[in-house]
Amino acid sequence: MQRSTLWLLANFGALAPAALILANDGTAPSAVGRVAWLRDHGAALRTIDPADDDFSDLAPLKQAIGAARVVALGEQSHGDGAAFAVKHRLIRFLHQEMGFDVLAWESGMFDCRAVDLALDSGRSPEEAAALGIFPIFGGSPLVQDVLRYVRSSKSTARPITLAGFDCQFSSPTASNRLAGYVVDFLTAADVQADDAVQAVRYLCHGPQSGAADDDRAAAARAEVSALVDRLDRDPNEYAIVHAPREIAFARRCLGNLVVCDLLRRQPPVGQDPAQTNLRDQRMGENVVWLADEFYPGRKIILWAASFHLMRNPAAIDTQQPAMTYADTTTLGTIAHQRLGSDYYAVMFTAYDGEMGNAFSAPRPLPPADPGSLEGLLHAGERPFVFLDLRSVDDADAWWRSGVVARPLGYAPMLADWTQVFDGVLHTDRMFPASRDALPDSLRTARAPHADAVAAALARLRETVAGYDLGFDSVFPKKPPAGFDAARIAALPDDGWPGVLGKVFPDAASYRRLPGDVPLDGSPEAVSFTTALNVPLRVTGSHTIICETGVGARGAVTAEGYGALVCLGDMNGKLLLNSYYTVLIEGDVNGSLVSGAYMTAVIVGDVNGTLDLNSYAMVYVLGGVNGRVHLNKSKLVVAGRMTRADLEDIAGPGKLFRTDSDLEPGRHQVGEMEVIVDPTLRLPVVAEGKRGNEAPHGLPDAHKAAGSR
Repeated sequence: MQRSTLWLLANFGALAPAALILANDGTAPSAVGRVAWLRDHGAALRTIDPADDDFSDLAPLKQAIGAARVVALGEQSHGDGAAFAVKHRLIRFLHQEMGFDVLAWESGMFDCRAVDLALDSGRSPEEAAALGIFPIFGGSPLVQDVLRYVRSSKSTARPITLAGFDCQFSSPTASNRLAGYVVDFLTAADVQADDAVQAVRYLCHGPQSGAADDDRAAAARAEVSALVDRLDRDPNEYAIVHAPREIAFARRCLGNLVVCDLLRRQPPVGQDPAQTNLRDQRMGENVVWLADEFYPGRKIILWAASFHLMRNPAAIDTQQPAMTYADTTTLGTIAHQRLGSDYYAVMFTAYDGEMGNAFSAPRPLPPADPGSLEGLLHAGERPFVFLDLRSVDDADAWWRSGVVARPLGYAPMLADWTQVFDGVLHTDRMFPASRDALPDSLRTARAPHADAVAAALARLRETVAGYDLGFDSVFPKKPPAGFDAARIAALPDDGWPGVLGKVFPDAASYRRLPGDVPLDGSPEAVSFTTALNVPLRVTGSHTIICETGVGARGAVTAEGYGALVCLGDMNGKLLLNSYYTVLIEGDVNGSLVSGAYMTAVIVGDVNGTLDLNSYAMVYVLGGVNGRVHLNKSKLVVAGRMTRADLEDIAGPGKLFRTDSDLEPGRHQVGEMEVIVDPTLRLPVVAEGKRGNEAPHGLPDAHKAAGSR
């Protein structure tokens, strides 16, 4: 007997025997029959790894979507990491294979234009997202990977345009920016509209309290609506200086502002979903406007909650007496009415796992009921399944009578889902959207260079964990933790310890370049195959790997959070002005200057300069033959060191030793406090001029670089 049948018999044991064959009417399939039907009609997807560009398994989606101009990709709760990952893969597929080149978000229309311009200019996904994508999306590293792909498309023959369709503001600065935009728009056209400008500023500022504010807001909405009418009636008045598309965009954003103010004045949303009608009505109209007027002839992907994308919400039995969708209007209803078959909406489901957004702790997702859509798909033993609901016909009567599913906030609801969505994408196990990257167990694609980069990242991961180099390790009152391999063993298989700065853990996302080619813009994840020998300035979050070291002409000036792995000697200059983690598996023959919190492990000798100007926790596993200045920082140097050797190290910091001609304990040497602690576990790997001996075992990650 197949495992799926055994599972069903175990879970449907309470059913009468006839129920395993026929439903009550004698025609609809039983649970076992429904599993078989789903296996016959659903298409198994091979992977949800966005980096896997073998799209052959997505051919059924291509057939199902057909000529649709708008594909809407839903999600259950905004905390659905598996859905985020598969949506990223679908975006790549739709872009590369089907010509979709507009990605529109459930975020402010005005706001998202700033996001698109930021990506176009090469800014980091984090910086771009902060300008206009709701943080519940933009705060997820999985979404930032999507924006990274959008940015990479900008230099191709088919760049992706990022847009928004919400009437709300989705960034804290957008309201002020919109007011300034309107002033500039009118001033450039030499149009006198002082009352309209004041009305825009008032509405952008948001509601005040009291009846006087309500009256003033109503007058402001009327003034802005009159300006919209004027733009409709007399576009030539503005066409001297503004292109027709710009006039259309300004008109649409002003209309959104009017609706936004009305939304702000609604009572808080409670159990009545119809309280979202005003917003959804406008979002649906915005989507139709984008498709028919602003981007005619182009294909659009929507990213939003499934609740907004569905149609016919009244057809859903919420199974909750206090909540009904009977009077609910959704974006999907408007889009389906206006666009017809040109609108294809996909709902997402999951059987069990964990969920959680970028601002909440992961929480368990209980297994779905065995008789639900998710339970039946789980019984089919395929982890990823796509089902085209448009292909379900009247002969499949069991769909028409209703199926329980959880696409809306994971609440089990009963509906003929073929009347609500056009497709289903099922990921059997959910993981939180707060993850830094796709779980390793789900990766199916590796870049040609991924193994080299992954090895470097693994060494950094083990170093940070082994020495406990978290954020608080730099503070003066916390003693050095030393090295303990048990900390590495305690990490989850694909988990990272807390890192000071920023690490991009996905090896496949790294650009791999020769070290003598100047870079345009600020890189995020880059690995240099030869010694870095050009100056590099980075402003956003980043991780840099120097696979063979840093040459004498190489320099890194970092103004953003970051990490650097140098697998060889560091002969150049590092100026680190933001939170940072450094691993150097070689000697420091150049200069390393920190102007902010830093953790570092230097496997070789310091023959150049180490200038620590803020809180830092630095381990030197070789000798100190150059100059070191400590300011509020802690330095651990392995091996034996005499009092005379301290002439190269100075400043108001702390120096830790395991072996010295000084007695164990604390000693004051000028401004510096010297602590001799023979119990501190420090692997020693280098034989500098001080002739250190290794008192303890050497971590595997450091052996190769340290044995010279």
